[in-house]
Amino acid sequence: QAQVTRPPLVGASLVLAYGGLLAAWFATHAAPGARPSPLGSLAVLLMIGLAFLRQVLDIREMNRLNLRLEEARAALEDKVADRTSELARTNRELAAEVDQRRRAETALQASEERFRTLVQNSYDMITVHDAGGRVLFESPSVARLLGFGPDGLLGRTPFEFVHPDDIPIVREAFQRV
Repeated sequence: QAQVTRPPLVGASLVLAYGGLLAAWFATHAAPGARPSPLGSLAVLLMIGLAFLRQVLDIREMNRLNLRLEEARAALEDKVADRTSELARTNRELAAEVDQRRRAETALQASEERFRTLVQNSYDMITVHDAGGRVLFESPSVARLLGFGPDGLLGRTPFEFVHPDDIPIVREAFQRV
């Protein structure tokens, strides 16, 4: 428990107040020929005691308030520590996710490069079609095998090259693929 100490100014004020009360008491008792009144003496002593008691109560209240303040500070520090821990965990998770995405991107780029190399250097004719059959991509081997120039099949359908009597059979085979 933290103890409260009075600032020097408050301590000095108390010394002056107690000193004044004691001086008044001594004046009534030490003056030559003075007849101190027992009631006056009791009143001065009672005032000194009450002033002292008030200061003790103030110090106890300040100690109680400091204790509550310390408890609130400790609770706040606990919350900050919990939140900091949670943020650190989240940062680790995000870093792991970023690392995983980077590895996936690297693997995808490597896969795309292998596929591109395979398609560009293959002797087989490779084409990619949309749902309607139009050619979206053709490999360089199309020019070697069919004699078309670069991109000679792009936008065309295979049905343009099939005898009209065979189109239903080719269309059915294309739909199955």
